[in-house]
Order: sequence, then structure tokens, then C-alpha cells
Amino acid sequence: ASNGVMTYPLTLSSLPDIIDDKVNGYVITPFDEGEYVQKIKEFILLSKKNKEIISVKAMEKSREFDVRRVGQRWIELIDNY
Repeated sequence: ASNGVMTYPLTLSSLPDIIDDKVNGYVITPFDEGEYVQKIKEFILLSKKNKEIISVKAMEKSREFDVRRVGQRWIELIDNY
């Protein structure tokens, strides 16, 4: 959700760590065009307020993966090993 823009990533092994389906984005099964269309329709039909909520939650979640934060976690892990 870079700059508050909704993203629709395909399913990846790390995806559950990043996207909570219908909370801060939408998870789509790879190559499932019908599901892709359905999820886009679901999002389009949301109220403006609910779209904003998903966008804010996506931005909040993305901060967990900021390079400085992740880098600090690695440093702590290595220091405590």
C-alpha cells in the first residue's frame, strides 16, 4: 500500500506475514482471474470510509517491513546468538 494505493499481490509463501486478506489488502490465488476480478469488485463496492480503513491498515502494516526496522531485528538476532 505504497502511498495509500491498494495492492493486489499474488499468493507468495511470505504473504501471510504481509497481507491480512480483506483487512489491509486482498490475497489472490496465482493465475485465478475470476478471483482477481471478484476481489477488485469487492473493493470497488466498499464505502469510501472502508476503503480508507483498509488503506490506513495497509500503510501501518508496511511499516513493520521498513528496512531500518528489519535491519535492527537482524542486528538484535545476531547480537543475541
